Amino acid sequence: MNIQTPDPPESSVRSAQEGIQELMTADQGPTADRVGLLAQEPLDSVRLTAPHKIYVLSLQDLLEGNVDVISHARYVGWRFLVGSDRQGIVGAAETTGTDEYGEHSFAALSQDSSPDFTRDLIESVERDRDAEESELRLLRIPAAYSTNLWFHGGSQELMIPLPPVPGVLSPGAFYDASELFDALRRVVEEQRPSGATSN
Repeated sequence: MNIQTPDPPESSVRSAQEGIQELMTADQGPTADRVGLLAQEPLDSVRLTAPHKIYVLSLQDLLEGNVDVISHARYVGWRFLVGSDRQGIVGAAETTGTDEYGEHSFAALSQDSSPDFTRDLIESVERDRDAEESELRLLRIPAAYSTNLWFHGGSQELMIPLPPVPGVLSPGAFYDASELFDALRRVVEEQRPSGATSN
């Protein structure tokens, strides 16, 4: 698959760089502890790679089960893999904004397993899937505790769950969007108290 990573707005790149730099230069306290592996790196060796937009799907949209559920996904920001010259991918940085190409603010730096997992999945999809062009995105469905790589724009909307995942899904497996939504909808419905609404 030919994966497209659109150019992020300068404000998002700048905010991510400044946020990471602030964390890396903190001398003490909980902020200093949050940089993990980046603490071992000089500032000028840190790189932002694989920029992709972040979208969120609400519980209501998931449960309504419309044919075009995915069209209701709401844009919320950008995500970057954070790499270093010596260690490769060491984290993921996120920025938030209401406009895809407008002003953004630094939101978070994560250094769990998902950045490495994301990199490996991108490489696998590029190597093993067909030649279609797709845009790399991230889709979160908070009510179902689900975060997924989203390959948008091909003949199907392809989803790959990132760990941790609900038991009905397998991390790293390929799902058509409707298949993934159906599985997550069942999980949510089973966990909702009787008579509960989606509002």
